[in-house]
Formats: sequence, C-alpha cells, structure tokens
Amino acid sequence: NKEVILYVSSGSLKVKMKDYTGRKWTDVLKELKKLDFKESNIASKQEFDPKVPKGEVISQEPDAGEEVAPKEAQLSFVVSKGPETVEMPYLIGYNERDARTELSSQGLGNNPIKIEEVFNSAAEGAIIAQDPESGEEIVPGKTELTFTISKGLETETVPDVVNQSVANARKALQDAGFKVSTQEEYSDS
Repeated sequence: NKEVILYVSSGSLKVKMKDYTGRKWTDVLKELKKLDFKESNIASKQEFDPKVPKGEVISQEPDAGEEVAPKEAQLSFVVSKGPETVEMPYLIGYNERDARTELSSQGLGNNPIKIEEVFNSAAEGAIIAQDPESGEEIVPGKTELTFTISKGLETETVPDVVNQSVANARKALQDAGFKVSTQEEYSDS
C-alpha cells in the first residue's frame, strides 16, 4: 500500500473580460499585455464610426464579463477611425445656389453653412472665399462651412446739390463722406 498523491490542475488562470468599449485602443493594448494576454492573440481592425472618436474601441470579442485564460484567449477588437470624411470641393466663383447643389452631390448638403457678405470687385453673388479650404477633409453633416459672398462694388447715394451754392454743395457732399474738389466752368445757358 503506497500512497499516491495526485495534483489536479484547475486549468489556466482565468480572468473576467473588462468592458473596453469607449477606451483608447493604445491604453487597452497596454493593459492587456500587463494582464499577460499574448499580443499575437490580440487582433484589431479599424472602421469608420460617426459617434465613437478616432482611436477608441467600438466593440470587442469576447464580451465584457466572460471568463478567459489570458495565455490562450483569442481577442478581437474593432477600433474607430472616427467619422468618415470627404474632401472639401473648390467653390470659389460659384453662386450660393450652385455651391449648395455641388455640396449636396458630394454628400455635404446637410452641413451647417454660414454666409458672410462683403463688398468686393467680384461679381455680385459670387463666392470669393471659403472655409474649410478646397482639399481639406471634412465630416459630412457636421463640419461648419463658411462662405464669403461678394455684394459687388459698394455704391453710395450722392446728395442732390443741383442749384445749390458751391459752399452749400461742398458741405452737403463732405457731410455725406465724399472728398470734394471744385472746378469752375462757364456756361452761356
């Protein structure tokens, strides 16, 4: 009668998966390595997501709460690339209606638009500046677009000085903001 001692393994150490959604992927990866998860067993792929900021975890497998063995578990994460972006088109010279049509054709019809009007030598109604500039990456439906539109050349109303004395006419014109010089001409009529 010899005594036999058996050692029964309870298997690999198991831990409960945490909820990593909404956390920065770089921080999640560091934490998993510290918990002895094998980096070769950790997979990630990136997807656009309009709600989850770039670089944060969108989803994970296994789910939070599941028990896994760090040295054996296969982990998979989806990491946000942020919202999908498109390139801002060149709209200088367009009128507002045509610019809105072009924006709509590129999926930017729902972006907030701010219009600023200024007097300028460009044709009245023409876009003379845009922000963001052409080629910049913008988020459809989110990025505010600002357009500066020409009101054409600024005109002033000249006060009626016909049949007034030179002194009164000069004063009326100067009071209206004009620089005045006089030149006398004689007329027989």
